[in-house]
Amino acid sequence: PPRLPHVTRARSPAAPHSGRTQARPSSKPRLGRPNYRWPELMRRSFGIDVLQCRGCGGALTLVDIVMNSRAIQGILKRLGLPTEPPLAHASRTPPDNPYDHYDAA
Repeated sequence: PPRLPHVTRARSPAAPHSGRTQARPSSKPRLGRPNYRWPELMRRSFGIDVLQCRGCGGALTLVDIVMNSRAIQGILKRLGLPTEPPLAHASRTPPDNPYDHYDAA
């Protein structure tokens, strides 16, 4: 078939038959958002170290993540915290005319 004008072919140094064996590392600095870990984000945002004990100043480590709802309820109950989520209140209705306060008397 004839070659279509909108089809383009690109040659890349990373192509398998380019003759190059290794890609060159980029000498440009990486642009964009840096990837921060959660404790670092908390420290930068709120000025707190979430991995430091408030009582003694020692280092804290993550031991486990609890996913079982019965276990979570048991932990909360032993800590004296509510085991049910708070009730959601209905939002207020919008005023009849939001521009009433702009009317000149």
